[in-house]
Amino acid sequence: MDRVLNCAGNGWFMIAGTVVTYGVFALAGAALIKYLFFANRSSAAG
Repeated sequence: MDRVLNCAGNGWFMIAGTVVTYGVFALAGAALIKYLFFANRSSAAG
């Protein structure tokens, strides 16, 4: 039973790590796109 719980725990840990990793990449990508978008807009307006 311990082995089953350990496998399940590792699976959840891997899933959580994947979600966190993709979340960080998504936030970084969104921030970069927003930064570039506003930089282009301000430079075009200025």
